[in-house]
Amino acid sequence: MKSVNKQSDQLSGHLEVLAVPQSNIAGISGSQITLRDPEFVFELICARESLKLQSPSEYSQPGNAYKPVISGFIPGRSSDNDTILDLMLRFRFVVVLRNADGQYTRTGDLNHALKFGYEYSTSPDPAGQHGYTFSFSGAVLTPQKAVKLPFSTE
Repeated sequence: MKSVNKQSDQLSGHLEVLAVPQSNIAGISGSQITLRDPEFVFELICARESLKLQSPSEYSQPGNAYKPVISGFIPGRSSDNDTILDLMLRFRFVVVLRNADGQYTRTGDLNHALKFGYEYSTSPDPAGQHGYTFSFSGAVLTPQKAVKLPFSTE
């Protein structure tokens, strides 16, 4: 019998998003990502407990396929954030998440990166939230993989 067991030592939730443009990745070997430029990585600092990962899977012609969606919420608004988020629309990303247990995982690779989108919204309620809701989505052929930080460079 093959059993799928829960991870007893893993806390739920994600705490951090690092979005690495696909064009900035020189290589991925095992759990190490090598970057061309270590400064060309986007860190998204989100509202507490707003990060979510969904990764439905299916079997298709090329084999196992996954359609991950990583989403989160960044409260508030600033012109600097507008500029950075608009820039991010131009790229596809390998997304690195830090879990509540301190472990890092990546979604995407050199051949299958995720597209980025966002929207800014406000609440009609004066006490309501306003801010950016973002998502990374796409189709990949591998599930999340462990990653070691810091990234290496060429």
